Amino acid sequence: PLFLLAPRSSSLSSAALLSSSCFSSFSSFRHTSSVPLPFAFLRGSHLEFPSHRRGAGALSCGDASPSSSSSSALNRSVERAIKECRRAVESNPGNDEAFFYLGLLLQKSGNITEAMEAYRSCVALNPGREESWIQLAGLYLSLGDIPSALRSYLSALESNPSCSAAHAGIGRILEQGGKTEAAIVSYEKAMRAGGGDKATLMSLYTLYFRSRRFEAARDVAQRLCNENTDDEDVSTKLGHALMELGRTAEAQRSFLRAVDLNQGYGPAYNGLGMAYKSQGRFEQAMRAYEMAIEKMPQNSESYYNLAILLRQMGKMAAASDMLKKALAVNPSDSQSRLLLAVIEGSWGRNSLPQDYVESLFDSIAERYDRDILPALSYTGPATMVSMLSKRMTGVAVLEETQKPVSLFPDAEQSTSPRAERGAEFPSLGLRAADLGCGTGSCGAVFRSACREMIGCDISKEMCKVAEEKNIYDRVEKEEAARFLSKQQAESFDLILAGDVFPYIADLQPILALAHRCMRQGGRFLFTVEAPPAADAEVSRRKQAELDATRLSRNARFSHAEEQVKRLCGLSQLEVEEISGCTLGIQDGKFIRGQVYLVKKQGSQPLEPSAT
Repeated sequence: PLFLLAPRSSSLSSAALLSSSCFSSFSSFRHTSSVPLPFAFLRGSHLEFPSHRRGAGALSCGDASPSSSSSSALNRSVERAIKECRRAVESNPGNDEAFFYLGLLLQKSGNITEAMEAYRSCVALNPGREESWIQLAGLYLSLGDIPSALRSYLSALESNPSCSAAHAGIGRILEQGGKTEAAIVSYEKAMRAGGGDKATLMSLYTLYFRSRRFEAARDVAQRLCNENTDDEDVSTKLGHALMELGRTAEAQRSFLRAVDLNQGYGPAYNGLGMAYKSQGRFEQAMRAYEMAIEKMPQNSESYYNLAILLRQMGKMAAASDMLKKALAVNPSDSQSRLLLAVIEGSWGRNSLPQDYVESLFDSIAERYDRDILPALSYTGPATMVSMLSKRMTGVAVLEETQKPVSLFPDAEQSTSPRAERGAEFPSLGLRAADLGCGTGSCGAVFRSACREMIGCDISKEMCKVAEEKNIYDRVEKEEAARFLSKQQAESFDLILAGDVFPYIADLQPILALAHRCMRQGGRFLFTVEAPPAADAEVSRRKQAELDATRLSRNARFSHAEEQVKRLCGLSQLEVEEISGCTLGIQDGKFIRGQVYLVKKQGSQPLEPSAT
């Protein structure tokens, strides 16, 4: 029972950040020392040189000059300077300064190979010349040679551990490689070293925001605003951080400031629409989204956000039209396609879009146990435990102890279920799989009966939380059906799937895979969302068709009991028991669910497997 209808806002991708921020522009460099004597004639020209004291990044190789005439003058200056540098290094091969400037000039002229050779000659003569290492790293990055770039940055740090440009460069490499926390550490080191340039701060903001460290993101955005008072983009970013912190009025002012700075900046209107909507000011929100669409007609986000608003206002036809426009702009927009299906009541696929489900649970993983689960009144795991306990009273250990009650101790009795597994019931060494394990709500209550338990989930962030709890022997980031398809036949005694099937339309493939993976007599416990109560105005036959598999208004699939029974039969799974449960609360009402206990057909009882 989770939430499709969250407004969207644009953010820079890691690749875009690397390509746009890794290299500072040539014209941004100012060399504060005196110009070396061989290059004195360059005073007053267009040429400027990098200052490692500023901590800037590498020289950009592709800067364009303002006009064709100034370009010709610049090219002539570069050619003359290159000749001067060549004469300087010929007359004094030990002049590392001459090699450094030769590298800069060759780089500016587009001669990358010779520029790299000049920088290498410079650092061979003077390994402590950190700005040469920085320039060399930038060239390696432009060629895609990440290891060599990293070595160059590390060499710069050997010379000067406070080299902010090296820390920032390493941060961008780590960010591009998906190492978010390590990248944040490097960017923070760059800032502490005095290298809080705009590119580094923007990268740090993005990583803080993605990792849901919104207070830190706000602080960085505020600094960017203070240092870039005429930049509408940083003001918009501050607004988004404030929105996430619930400071809507402040966010609104930040978005309005961005609009004042640039009335043609679409993302500011999109953010303003989000702020107005969260305050219940729907008409103003609608006008803001319409302005965003006018300014960004090829961006599907504002169409989608306006569709959410129109749906909330009860304007279903208008919302549907807006989603179709979003899909016309971006046919791969899975969220718009899904919301359109919710409105129109049709979905022609076997499951919800993987990227939607993954991003949904990634976004709530950190606060799921603390804020969301307690409010859901979710009884699925407790019902599962009760059902399986009743079916296993014939197991030898229970007959010996004469305790045909719950097999599983209260989860609160053990802070480390994995560490104490099997202590209470040593002969119940079941091998189990928990599909869509989330943060471990099902796995925790079944752990003590299992000698081995493997969890899988589509959400990377959910997997991280589950791993930290030490419930599972291992956790795999994998979609449920794909996970089962990789397992050996007859390798599990017990399979769990708590609140997984509401995200899958066609249950037949995963039921068949569960049958293949279970031993004879193995059990599969899963929950489904029950269809809404029958409509008296709809014929019984039509109602049955509607109920078989329905995409409900909360963007989840419901599955009718007769349909589930039929699919279990087709998969040679015997339905032993069905029990009602609560899956959550939607609009103040309980979401009805059912727990199914099914057994792989065969005569053997459920006992520990040998493998």
